Amino acid sequence: MTDLKFAILEHLYKSGRSDEFRNLYTVNPNDTDAVFYAIQEFASMQLLKIAPNYDWVFLTPLGATAYEEEKEARQKNAQNKKQQRFDNKIAIASVFISLISFFSGVIVESQIDLFDWIISLFH
Repeated sequence: MTDLKFAILEHLYKSGRSDEFRNLYTVNPNDTDAVFYAIQEFASMQLLKIAPNYDWVFLTPLGATAYEEEKEARQKNAQNKKQQRFDNKIAIASVFISLISFFSGVIVESQIDLFDWIISLFH
């Protein structure tokens, strides 16, 4: 479902499942034709009912269900993306920790004589 179509359903859902037809144009005031055609498409899918004189639009139970399912899918998608970003950060951090451990081990190995001398000063 496109963002425009989702916004139309969301607007109706949040406004008590009905609103004046002209108020739906506030969803995308720059492209009122797209809003009009999306409303017509929803009406043909029986997600919306339009009053005969085109002054009111009503969200049907099928439309409310479609909105709730789409909202849930979008939330799940956002959560999955957030988890993926977190997993990527953890993977990068583990690579850096491995590199730091490796290079600190190399430095300690190469400077073992220096450490022996420093330790011998305290004995």
